[in-house]
Amino acid sequence: MDDNSKSNILEKLDKLRAIFSSVEDQSKNIEKEHDGIYMFFSFDIVNSTSFKEKFQDKWRGVISAFYDISEKVMTAVINNKEFSKIETWKYVGDEILFYKKLSSRKELLWNVRCAYYAQELIYKKLCDSDEDKIVKPNIHIKTTVWIGKCSEKTNDSKNQIYASYEKVNNEEKYGAKTLKIDFLGPDIDAGFRISKYAEKGKLVVSAKLACLLYKLMIGNDEILTSEEKMIIKSCLKIVSYEQLKGVWGNRHYPIVWFDHNWDRPNDMFDYDDYFISKIARNILTCNSEFEKSIYTLDILPKVYDDINRENDIDDILDYLEKLENGEIKREMIDSTRKNYVNSEVHCVAMCFYNNEEVFVAKRSNNRKRFKGAWDLGYGKINNNEKWTECLKKEYKENFDLDLKFEEDITPIATYYLNKDGIIIPGIIFAADVEKKQEKLNTVKYSEVAWVKIKDIDEFFNDKDTVDKLVYNIKKAVKIRQLQI
Repeated sequence: MDDNSKSNILEKLDKLRAIFSSVEDQSKNIEKEHDGIYMFFSFDIVNSTSFKEKFQDKWRGVISAFYDISEKVMTAVINNKEFSKIETWKYVGDEILFYKKLSSRKELLWNVRCAYYAQELIYKKLCDSDEDKIVKPNIHIKTTVWIGKCSEKTNDSKNQIYASYEKVNNEEKYGAKTLKIDFLGPDIDAGFRISKYAEKGKLVVSAKLACLLYKLMIGNDEILTSEEKMIIKSCLKIVSYEQLKGVWGNRHYPIVWFDHNWDRPNDMFDYDDYFISKIARNILTCNSEFEKSIYTLDILPKVYDDINRENDIDDILDYLEKLENGEIKREMIDSTRKNYVNSEVHCVAMCFYNNEEVFVAKRSNNRKRFKGAWDLGYGKINNNEKWTECLKKEYKENFDLDLKFEEDITPIATYYLNKDGIIIPGIIFAADVEKKQEKLNTVKYSEVAWVKIKDIDEFFNDKDTVDKLVYNIKKAVKIRQLQI
């Protein structure tokens, strides 16, 4: 073999090495479909045992309402087009659990704040829905939020949590729900352990999540606004140190609460909580400088350094930063890829009362699209669901309206919505109601109205509406007149 041939072969080998090296480097940032950073949320009923004993014929209805309200409130409050959606994890006794896969560092504070407000709203709605007036005097809600890095690689010792599919039989909603994904591992165990220290009306945050938020607060980058950093500083406090079974080798674990009332500690508790709660006594009697110093967030980095886990915090922040920069690619398993479609379809009911009035609703100002605009309400149809089933369910839940349809319903109009570059189709049907309601059971809307057909132009003269609202109402009126 001559020198030129040898040179050509060596050159080709170098190119192959470069290609394989590049592929290897890229593969390091390709992960399984469910790998990632997850936050977990627990909403639990306080004093449920005595409540069940006292109201043996009514507690099931209250628990069922608690589940339903929790799901609706969490979905409405926490979902944001910038972040991934929240998912119901499972029901355990009187507790409902959610999980949410993170996509950015900014989401850490957003989720904690949403859980705090959701807790208040869930309890308010539960009390409002209680016709027997047995909820407020007897039960409360407590909340726990924690975080963990999850992996499908069961042989990966660096990832303490494993996500896996499980199939269980469908059962009644109380007690169990069909699971699609489950989580196991030390971080999950820690979350359940600290939930013991989430007292009535309080939100407990895991030490790892609190330390992550503290690092963001003191960081020089602009992930959080100055206002958000101030929220972390003023709302997160260590309230106790506890030994948790199976957590940190029995070393004392910082119990952290998120609350807006630290400047008014007496307002945080009932008058007799001082005698019942160790944590209440800690907060109300913490006087010495040493005690104050060990109950502030800035001790958390030292805590993680002392237990030799400081890398856990940096690892999560680095991972989320890579996600933000698009440096981590996701491997989608074949079965998921084959079945994956964007199947979101909207359906709308144009509700008429006596063929004289039409129902309209004003979108809340916190909506991402068409803020403050008037529309007709809508629903998202599920697989194996009829148009009429979807609309009856959504309008009953959101507006307390009982809809009636013709046996063979005909669309009034269709429309398309551009949602972050994805085209979402929608379809509008006419419906009748026998009883007018002006109730709002959703935060998506701020106001509802029944408008006389003859006053349509006058009513919407100075108001923002979704596209072709007035046109479609008039079109529906003409079609219905022809049918009559």
